[in-house]
Amino acid sequence: MSLDQSYITRYCDAVPTVNGKYKVHCPNCRNIPTKKGKLKPDKRSAVLIPLEKCNSKYVFHCSRCKDEGRHSGMEFLPYLFLTSTTAAERYKAEKNGYSHLVFKQPKFN
Repeated sequence: MSLDQSYITRYCDAVPTVNGKYKVHCPNCRNIPTKKGKLKPDKRSAVLIPLEKCNSKYVFHCSRCKDEGRHSGMEFLPYLFLTSTTAAERYKAEKNGYSHLVFKQPKFN
């Protein structure tokens, strides 16, 4: 299992589909009402797609954001920053070989 896959299964609340793709929630449009005015926060309108040349790296793509003209595609690390900054910092540390560092969630009063 690659580093991207391990973080997808641990932190992204992803549902595996065929062809190695994962359905996920879009952090950009998850809480925006549909054209009919309904809220669907549990709908997974986005997908993490493995790159063709390198199956261990994933790209985020949201079909709803694409339809509404917003930025719909990004690499895995910026997507992880939008969903969980602590997990993204851990991912960066492991990717760069600093996995011995411990990141703690800050406590705000």
